[in-house]
Amino acid sequence: WRYKPAAREDAEGQYRLGLLYLRGRGDKLPADFSVARQWIQAAASQGHEKAQEVLQDDLLETIWVEENNKRQEQTALEKEMLLWVDAAVMDTMRFGYDNIWDHLKSSTRYFTVEGWVDFSNQINELQLVELLLRGQASVLILPWQFPEIIHRENLQDGRMRFTVDAVYGIKLYAGQLERDYTTKLFPLRISVETDSEHRGIPEDFMISRWSPGPDRPFIDVP
Repeated sequence: WRYKPAAREDAEGQYRLGLLYLRGRGDKLPADFSVARQWIQAAASQGHEKAQEVLQDDLLETIWVEENNKRQEQTALEKEMLLWVDAAVMDTMRFGYDNIWDHLKSSTRYFTVEGWVDFSNQINELQLVELLLRGQASVLILPWQFPEIIHRENLQDGRMRFTVDAVYGIKLYAGQLERDYTTKLFPLRISVETDSEHRGIPEDFMISRWSPGPDRPFIDVP
């Protein structure tokens, strides 16, 4: 379902799918330059301005080199952490009016107490639960910008803390038919802590802080 917009020949969906292949999302979607170019070219052929700029200015190669360098510089622990936090966010934010409370209770496993308070506060501030219940709707979350490490910190007890920026697309839908809810950008800044053994397994990671990204959450997609 993540790639449904591209399958419908939607230019924005094709462009975003091209960027996903350019950056990669682990084993589920390995980075592939040729596939990325195909999708971005498809978007450009439909008049997508950003896709056209990327191709005209040879930015595709530049982005590929930069992303490849990032992948090579990351440690195994960092790679596992980024995949984990991406999956944790996608799972946490995938709920609807008919399973809100059970799903949120299940999602506490990804958080420390402090991190869960941050998450709950943002959901309350956005009145997301009220929106879902009133419209009998569910949340559709789309990968937009893969998590990126912006800060690393060694803690005194041998643990590590990573600060990560990521952006997702959020849309509400009801039943089998999408209502006229605009897709919104949902930027996040998240802190992830590891245990002291640094084994890089899911049980080692916890979200200790959840806050809006540099831009305010729920920005209309142009």
